[in-house]
Amino acid sequence: MQKTVILGALCLLLCSAGAHAQTSPTPAPPPVPPAAEAATQKPITLKLGAFFPSNSDLKDAVGSTFFSAGTEYAFPSKTNVSALVPLAYLDYAGRSKSRSVNDGQGNSVSATLTTSTVGLGGGVRYYLGAPGAGTTSPYLGAGLGVYFDHIKADANVSSGGQSGSGSSSLNKTQLGFRLNAGVEFQQKYLVEINYTNAGSVEGTRIDGFGLQAGVRF
Repeated sequence: MQKTVILGALCLLLCSAGAHAQTSPTPAPPPVPPAAEAATQKPITLKLGAFFPSNSDLKDAVGSTFFSAGTEYAFPSKTNVSALVPLAYLDYAGRSKSRSVNDGQGNSVSATLTTSTVGLGGGVRYYLGAPGAGTTSPYLGAGLGVYFDHIKADANVSSGGQSGSGSSSLNKTQLGFRLNAGVEFQQKYLVEINYTNAGSVEGTRIDGFGLQAGVRF
């Protein structure tokens, strides 16, 4: 009799466990870690800032601060988190400056000098730590590309009631490179310093440091 009661209790326990296993929901998969999610997001970067040429002749002729802008498209890994991100970039820096001379006797000369460079190339961004591991992510970068350099002078001359104008331009396409270091905030905003060497045009070197702020999306 006692053995029968024990066997019956065991059967009830087994049946109850089987029913519970059939009605229990399948556990949800673990959430994607933030770092892995961040590595597949925000491939586009837009940056605005200032470029400071190092060539003294260029600074005297055009000015010591150029407007700069840039965009990047990154290719992050979709299978694993990587601190090294390949990218393509398009950069611009340029400025125009006008000046005039008048001798007070009706003779005057005015001139406008424009200098610009556009760089198109590829490079990498390397995070010093796991991307998305914290609210701030420092990084380093480098790139190599083709740079389109442009220098143009426009002049107007007025003398004795007569006037004339003329222009001259120099254009050169050549290899150049850039180096950069920055800090990314919340995988969206960034502040960056960089160095760009776009070669030289007729002995005028176009290179210098830049400071930019941007956003990734």
